[in-house]
Amino acid sequence: MFQRARGAALTEYALILVFVFLIVIAVVAAYGNFIGNLFSRVTNAVP
Repeated sequence: MFQRARGAALTEYALILVFVFLIVIAVVAAYGNFIGNLFSRVTNAVP
């Protein structure tokens, strides 16, 4: 019984991790240029 619960929990954590990874990829794809330009402006402003 505990082995099934442990396996189910592991599967759920894996699905959550995949979902978070997909969200991060979507955000980077959508705002990648903006973030890159922001970092460029910050590094250029620092003497």
